[in-house]
Amino acid sequence: MSGSFSYASFSPRDDRPGGWSVGQSSGELSPMWKDEIIAYIPTQISDPVTLSSFPDKADLARRLRRFAWLPAPWEPGGSADTGVFFASSPAGQDASGRPGNVFTYALVSDAGELPQHHAVKLMFSRSVPAPYGKRKVDDAVLPELGPGFSGAEPSPLTDDVLDAFLAGAPAESAGGAASLPVECSRVTAPTGSTSRQEVLGALVELVMNGRQVVFLTDPAEGPLWVAALARVLPETLPGDRSFTWSTYERATGVAEVLKLGTSLVIMPPGDREKLPENTAAVLVDPGTPLPAGDTVAPAAAPVATPASDTAGAWGSAFGAVPAESARQPGATPANPFASAPTEPDAPTAAPESAPSREPEPATAPTRADGIHPAIVRLRKDDEDFIRTARINSWDVHVNGQPPYAEDWNNWKGKDLDNYRTYLLLDPATELGWTARIRVLALLSYGYIPPAGKTPRRTSLNEWAMTALAPRTTGELIADTVEFSVRHGFDDEKEPDLSLIGDPTLLAMAQEVFRRRTDLKPVKPRPAQRQAAPVQQMPPTQQQVPPQFPRANDPYARQSQYFPPQSGPAGPSSFGWNRR
Repeated sequence: MSGSFSYASFSPRDDRPGGWSVGQSSGELSPMWKDEIIAYIPTQISDPVTLSSFPDKADLARRLRRFAWLPAPWEPGGSADTGVFFASSPAGQDASGRPGNVFTYALVSDAGELPQHHAVKLMFSRSVPAPYGKRKVDDAVLPELGPGFSGAEPSPLTDDVLDAFLAGAPAESAGGAASLPVECSRVTAPTGSTSRQEVLGALVELVMNGRQVVFLTDPAEGPLWVAALARVLPETLPGDRSFTWSTYERATGVAEVLKLGTSLVIMPPGDREKLPENTAAVLVDPGTPLPAGDTVAPAAAPVATPASDTAGAWGSAFGAVPAESARQPGATPANPFASAPTEPDAPTAAPESAPSREPEPATAPTRADGIHPAIVRLRKDDEDFIRTARINSWDVHVNGQPPYAEDWNNWKGKDLDNYRTYLLLDPATELGWTARIRVLALLSYGYIPPAGKTPRRTSLNEWAMTALAPRTTGELIADTVEFSVRHGFDDEKEPDLSLIGDPTLLAMAQEVFRRRTDLKPVKPRPAQRQAAPVQQMPPTQQQVPPQFPRANDPYARQSQYFPPQSGPAGPSSFGWNRR
């Protein structure tokens, strides 16, 4: 086993600060690997069932928990053979009294174990810590497991339990509620015309054919569906793929998990309207007709004919709609700006009027006065930067900071467009929305691009951050908080936001800072030790400087050397220190 660690909002101790941080660790995990794993750890679990003030063992066993078995994020996609197991559970109040703490146990497998189904046996195992309450969270101990996660207590998801679930439990005809363990006591009997056996058959066919699946069902059933699938799937799927999964994801986190190549993601049905239509996965809803196994997942965004190798990528912002196209299985999600939009094909039946390229009034998003459709040209480097660059690289690109992070090595020498061009992209598209999340995250830290010639102003087109229809400022704030908690900087103090002139944008940046620091409290930079006082020499021991040279001395006009002075570095040309 490579290693494991716990993550939650802990009480401050000598060896760690309070707030969200790594607790205990074991094994050989580098800090870089831990950071990449933390990006996939939830900091909230929205459980519709509220626990009592004094929950008993049965109450704690019934908590909504999130389990996941994902490819190691530091390994190349398609060739990963190391898995990471996540077990997250609601943990009550943290040390500050804030409710909603989440304790996560993360376990990294040995190389070569990703295709195996050992992680399924850890779901609800008593060996996996799931503490509740600040004292239990602080004192949680990591289990010592061997290769293949050997040594763990067995999972209650036995073959008999899975058979009863697929037969319809807790329906009386399938053995009633007693046929399921207490951990699954929140599962309800199926109500639709499709049996669970039929749903399982559709899932098996989709996964075997290489489709990524977003399964809309109650997350309380998630572990049972995963265990039932793992029982019938081979360890190595066609194409040397592995069965990877998550039993609970919200709509805002589905895309990140799918990027790892995850086979099955379970999402609450209530999040369906929040899931982008271009999500590159097949949606399975047991309440609707089941898709066939050869169903092709929708492209991340529809495209027309491919652009030439030398042509820049073209896209339309604020209203234009590209033509539809199906994506091949396993291909990279298509990009809405990969080619110029083309005229639609002629209809087979003559309509009353010629088709219009304008959206129908019933579906056209409302735009603020003065907002018009625009054409934006993006190169592939720009698209890759928007999607994958880390926040410190965005800081370098937006604020002109000297490169200070290794991630910038991926972008130096690339012909990147100005960040303000990115903000002209339609906020209803993946790229336009992602760019706004990154920029708002920077603003919330006080990393604001100043105007070159106008003091106390920003070079940012502030309207582009607030003209979000059909999306809302509330959605942008929520998505930015989630991104910056996982991928952002540590807050050392309240940021200076005085350069922001738009009151709405100022309130958005302040709200992101407030929500983020509720989850990750401010950590002031440790004070530097003061230098020892300079010892004064007695007057009798002080050296008398030599006389100044005469005016006609040939060395009199030579510049004098002054050694550098100690102290903090001065501000850069942009008004702040290098980050």
